[in-house]
Amino acid sequence: MTPLLILAFGLRPAVAVQTALSVAALTKLAGAWAHLRQGTADLRMVTRLASGSVPATLLAGAALTALSARGPLLDLWLERAIAGGLVLTAASVLWRAGRVSGEGGGREAPGAWWVAAGAGAGIAATLTSIGAGPIVAAALGAASRLSAAEVVGTNVVHGALVAFLAAGVHALGTLPDLRLIGLLGLGAATGAMLGSRASAWLPDRVVRSALAVTLIAVSWRWL
Repeated sequence: MTPLLILAFGLRPAVAVQTALSVAALTKLAGAWAHLRQGTADLRMVTRLASGSVPATLLAGAALTALSARGPLLDLWLERAIAGGLVLTAASVLWRAGRVSGEGGGREAPGAWWVAAGAGAGIAATLTSIGAGPIVAAALGAASRLSAAEVVGTNVVHGALVAFLAAGVHALGTLPDLRLIGLLGLGAATGAMLGSRASAWLPDRVVRSALAVTLIAVSWRWL
């Protein structure tokens, strides 16, 4: 959504990031509630991740506020960060497409690992609105004993928390366009329902590979 808002609608990068975060916060809320109700979110892991993502989000927001006076230079930095987030997301999508879903196993990483993963997710979300989900999904998939369903649920719950916090941090500097957020949220909800139906007959690896190629192509616009 962030590159679409910049390239197609001409929004400034900072405004596009804030808008995308606001929409993500709203759309992930329903998913987070569903995962919490069915017990597929590990709250212990969410707390570990949040211990890194919450302070990192606040610090990244403070840095953006301090740099907001730089105007065009800040926009340039944000565009580069968004491109990096797209590449990171594409790499994560390809990595997950090549793995076989199943139960988690092996040894679980120590607490510092999760604090670092959460901090990376918080910084990525605040600066770009992109990359928080892939960072956490990769960390959980590689270094936790959670099942595939728990990885998804934990990522969604933590992602909703980060999106709400990051959107709030952005709103302190620029008032959000509630009408635009509402329209995008309606479109995102509709797309999610259509996508969930399409996922029943589209091969997962084909969808992930096509998504990764699209993300890389868009990131080339800035890199």
